[in-house]
Amino acid sequence: MAGHFKRIFTLLIIICIFLSGCTSSGIHLYTVRFMGEVRESSVLQQPIKGVEIYTKTGELVGRTGADGRFSVQVSPTKGIVRLVFKHSDYETYTLEHAIDGRYSQTVHLPPLYLAPASEKITGRIYREFSLPEINTVNNKTGLSEVKPLEFESRIVEGEFNLVTHRGKEWLVQKLKGKGEIVYESGGEFYTIRLKPGVNSEKFMAEISEDVEFITPNRMIQSLGIEPEDEYWPELWNMQMLNVSSAWKYSTGSGVVVALLDTLYTSAHPDLLPNLLPAIDVTGNNEENPALNAHGLHVAGIIGAVSNQYGVVGVAPDVSILPIRVFTETGATIYHILKGIDAAIENGAQVINMSFGTYDRYNPSYDFPDLHYAIKKAAQAGILLVAAAGNTGSDYLLYPAAYPEVIAVGSVGPDGERTYYSSYGKGLELMAPGGNSRLGRKAQVLSTIWDSLVGDSYDYMEGTSMAAPHVSGVAALLIAHGIKDPDYIRLILRETARDLGPPGYDEETGYGLVDAFAALNRFQHTYVFFGSIEGGWAQLKSPVVQVEVNGSFELAKVRPGKGRVIGWIDVNQNLKIDAGDYLGQSEELEITEKMGVVSDVEVILEFIEGDFKAIAINIGS
Repeated sequence: MAGHFKRIFTLLIIICIFLSGCTSSGIHLYTVRFMGEVRESSVLQQPIKGVEIYTKTGELVGRTGADGRFSVQVSPTKGIVRLVFKHSDYETYTLEHAIDGRYSQTVHLPPLYLAPASEKITGRIYREFSLPEINTVNNKTGLSEVKPLEFESRIVEGEFNLVTHRGKEWLVQKLKGKGEIVYESGGEFYTIRLKPGVNSEKFMAEISEDVEFITPNRMIQSLGIEPEDEYWPELWNMQMLNVSSAWKYSTGSGVVVALLDTLYTSAHPDLLPNLLPAIDVTGNNEENPALNAHGLHVAGIIGAVSNQYGVVGVAPDVSILPIRVFTETGATIYHILKGIDAAIENGAQVINMSFGTYDRYNPSYDFPDLHYAIKKAAQAGILLVAAAGNTGSDYLLYPAAYPEVIAVGSVGPDGERTYYSSYGKGLELMAPGGNSRLGRKAQVLSTIWDSLVGDSYDYMEGTSMAAPHVSGVAALLIAHGIKDPDYIRLILRETARDLGPPGYDEETGYGLVDAFAALNRFQHTYVFFGSIEGGWAQLKSPVVQVEVNGSFELAKVRPGKGRVIGWIDVNQNLKIDAGDYLGQSEELEITEKMGVVSDVEVILEFIEGDFKAIAINIGS
């Protein structure tokens, strides 16, 4: 009898599963088959072959045949099925269909019509720098006059700030037909925007008795973004990296950069505030100003303070840990190993290595002892930066050649790879290193010690000068909250300005490091196709935000002549106006069935002086 009941119970379960499409655990077993056809949304309505059909999770479940027909089966877990139809020559089509989840079924769909893909424009945005006229600089220690930080206050046309206790509804009534509230705080503070043509003085007079105050909204823009350090005009390298714009986000405060070099101690006024107690792994433990020279110069590039005189570094508030690994005769790998250990023990987040070595008889020899120390530092979460080498050859020196290290090559003020800069497999980034063939002042100016005048400033060139620029930018990113070394490397690659063929190449790596782009990551940066003139914008495409590496894709571009227009909305007021960055491509003529126009470049420049603001509707 027990066996009989057991068989009946099992049969009931099977019947339950068959009828309801579920198991005792609640997992649905039913399936839905969709059948239909895909055609062009044209007069002829031709069938489309090769349309790929995906589920909402991205799983490819089928394709259309030569007759445009399809039959796909899915196993949904909810009552809505979403299918995505994709073809490179047509716009993507998304289908959502409600189904009865109680049993398996077949759904016969009406014909689906896909529109031909519209014309597209792809390219990349860059922020330009202009090389200033370089004046003669003599070695000296004199201090410049300390100037106050200046600010310019600029009225935002049509916008006002006010405080009233009459309430929001009262203000809405007053603004009816005249403007709108764009911001409120605490139920009494409001920012309003009047419509063009509204007499602002008359409006202010009308509500003056019911407000505590009403005043024009103002844009506060610091004219002190570019530092007033004495030799700033000569620091073409800092301007090439756009560091002054990056300082709005970070100055490197709280970050420790270990400098494995010649520097031990220094009282240089441009470095002293940022120097941590030095470590000498060579065993000398004594001051040697003459030996300091190379390390002093590199340290100044990383983090000379901004103090109204002398020079300024990439990260003016960084903490530099000087670790002397060189003697008058050079450094041994042993000293470098000890230096790396010291950097790890003292909490370094970045290690700058402006040195390199190779076996002239066997350039591929990889110095496994040095590599061991490098891997140890990488495992400790330290970002490693090294000079590519000054041999001008097609191979990198070590430690730059290790995959754990960012290898940095050199460019001059013309943006070209310098004659001495090593290149080849593994080269990652380029940075200013100077080019004496273009003149003395085309080298990199930084802090030094001079036997005649003591602490001073002078020019040097080399990939030794290029590497600390990258270390400084890395410090800015870390202080900005980006801690992971791999993520930092990714950001530096993505935001570097491409110098050679599109994408990575062994001559210039991923391109020229850009501090502003790395920190900003092209936030609030937009592009569209059309034209701008006299305070108006004619849009022939949607307005879209660019990717973090500056690349963009404009779809649904209307045929006709125009330019790709890009801008960084620095003040985030959805207007192209003074204080933003603006650029336009060469004129393009888009025609129907043209397809994709690729590799369009847009160079952004700072908008200064009088510029009639242009309001832009993002997403329009």
